[in-house]
Amino acid sequence: MLPPPDNSTCYARTQLSGGELRLYDDIVATLQMGQTTLNAKRINANRALDITMLVLRDHPEFYWVAGEASLGGFNGKLKLTKHLAPNKELESFVMAEFDRLMSNLPPSCSDYTKAKTFYTAVAGYASYDNREVLSDEHLIVSHSLWGVFGERLAVCDGFSSALQYLLQHAGIQAYRLTGTASSALEHGPHSWVLAKIDGEYYHCDPTWGAMPLDNPASNPNIICVNYDYLCMCDRDVTNTHHAREIIHIQACTSKAANYYNQEGLLIRFWDERIIIDALIRQIERGYNWLSLRAATKSLFARLKNACQDGELLAYLLQEAIGKHEGMVIPPIQYEYMINDELKTIHVLTKVRGSP
Repeated sequence: MLPPPDNSTCYARTQLSGGELRLYDDIVATLQMGQTTLNAKRINANRALDITMLVLRDHPEFYWVAGEASLGGFNGKLKLTKHLAPNKELESFVMAEFDRLMSNLPPSCSDYTKAKTFYTAVAGYASYDNREVLSDEHLIVSHSLWGVFGERLAVCDGFSSALQYLLQHAGIQAYRLTGTASSALEHGPHSWVLAKIDGEYYHCDPTWGAMPLDNPASNPNIICVNYDYLCMCDRDVTNTHHAREIIHIQACTSKAANYYNQEGLLIRFWDERIIIDALIRQIERGYNWLSLRAATKSLFARLKNACQDGELLAYLLQEAIGKHEGMVIPPIQYEYMINDELKTIHVLTKVRGSP
């Protein structure tokens, strides 16, 4: 079995008390022993099923159990109805990968640094599983961290569970939120992560972070992590993510750990030198896509105009890349993407090795 997280990192558990908390702990203990049936007679049937779901959303290490359960009316037996055998090879890999990621971090780094490292890793591990017909076994795998770490194919539950597992074992409280999400292309069921980063709660969506940044003209082989969805506040997700939860969810009001704040890529006023410096920082890190976020609608309009007009953005890119390379470079060709919801732009240049 994968080692369990510390209780303090299990968000749903912190919201329970009394008989509900005792049942929660009984379910965890039962699953840790590899069993899937226990006595839940002492609590309301519907609430017992709710608490079972809370356990599974708190505990991604139970990757081998599907989120379906039943409760017998007379004997009070709570049974998780779909499950696989735990995979020891997978578990060894997950623990080794966690150790590898942690070994590359400074001993006293911030929660944000850990979260960014894990988000980057998870977004790069797997592709989204678009298969239309799946067996029960493949459904369990695709909806769990098994899909990300093992099969390298997963849906949102899998991406979220993988990030959650890494966060929790680094001492960061995390919970898998469920609900719906809407984008320009689709609307449907979705899950993402609620995480307590450096003392504040944020939304993190590694599934959307793993989606390739491209447009119809882009090279599909150039795939980059999209950090728009790392440490979002409630306002960031108002129009796209809608949680439907059976427990209270903490408000996410802080912007301090948002990726663009932390990385100095939030443009608060129009200054070409600041924009060029922000681009250079990303070039130095080897990023394929260069991203900026505007602090206001008016600044976002200027960034969009710069993309669409072409001449100004080409100049800014030419200056940034020229300063980084220490030489005069030819005119820049680029492709771009715009996220109107979050007021971000993403630019891919063709001078830096792109076809």
